[in-house]
Amino acid sequence: MHGELPEYFNVAAHFLEAPAASHPERPAIVGEPHEISYGELTALANRTGNALRAQGVSQGDRVLMVLPDSVEFVAAFFGAAKIGAVAVPVNPFAQSSDYVHYLENSEPRAAIVHSNALAEFLPASGARPRIPIVVVGEEKTDLHGGACEKWSAYTALASDQLAAANTSPHDPAFMLYTSGSGGTPKAAVHRHADMLVTSRNYAQTILGLRADDVTFSVSKLFFAYGLGNGMYFPLSAGARTVLNPERINVAHVIEMVARHRPTVFFAVPTFFAAVLREAERPGHRVNFASVRQCVSAGETLPAEIFNSWKRQFGIDILDGIGSTEMLHI
Repeated sequence: MHGELPEYFNVAAHFLEAPAASHPERPAIVGEPHEISYGELTALANRTGNALRAQGVSQGDRVLMVLPDSVEFVAAFFGAAKIGAVAVPVNPFAQSSDYVHYLENSEPRAAIVHSNALAEFLPASGARPRIPIVVVGEEKTDLHGGACEKWSAYTALASDQLAAANTSPHDPAFMLYTSGSGGTPKAAVHRHADMLVTSRNYAQTILGLRADDVTFSVSKLFFAYGLGNGMYFPLSAGARTVLNPERINVAHVIEMVARHRPTVFFAVPTFFAAVLREAERPGHRVNFASVRQCVSAGETLPAEIFNSWKRQFGIDILDGIGSTEMLHI
């Protein structure tokens, strides 16, 4: 890693507050459903941090996040981290049994949950019956008798000014769960410094991310790979990120690439193969002309896919190896 670690370091102050101070009007998130600037995103993260603190969340407490890739995900993550709490993002498309495990294992002090996940999450919430639940998304959602706060009111009443906690680079900032391929998913605890290390070593040194880049990650933010690709890597460069809150759909992703014109595209080998199949369909045009760099991880990249992609689009795929425990490639 280049550079020494400072005595105090907070990921929210570094990756969000500092860029917003220098270019508040620059778009930070594009995609669906709407664009948001660095200044607006910072204000929402500050409101979220203040709201969490008002609920009694303090430094070291865990905040469970059951959210799709969205503005709310980024605001909740950095809002929690800014007050020294530990963000715990998990799969918003999981089942009740998974949520029971996440709740029992992480012992969160609060949970922020998307309305689409409530049908699976609420039956599991008995594992932590006293935690406050904040609901993002559809305001008229059936809460099945549960006592939940609505995100819009929750954040509207809080101040948009918030000083970062004096966290150490070695303090825990977030937890990510492994895929469970080797058994029950296990939590990998990451320090505030870890994002700084991976963004310096990979986003800057290998990818050379710039302020004029637009990143798009097929892998979701609750994955270690997706979290860098779609959140803190672009923020570290003052760039834009395209977020897709929906389940992965090849045709939809292809349409989003054509519409938002990303310059750096992240996926896994099976997805690159799926795009190639779409491109080979008669009369079906797939446009990756805006992309300068493709990145693959998560599984072995077969040479056949690498070569076919190069022939079809004229772009090399940069292949990497990483893990949840390593945080990124």
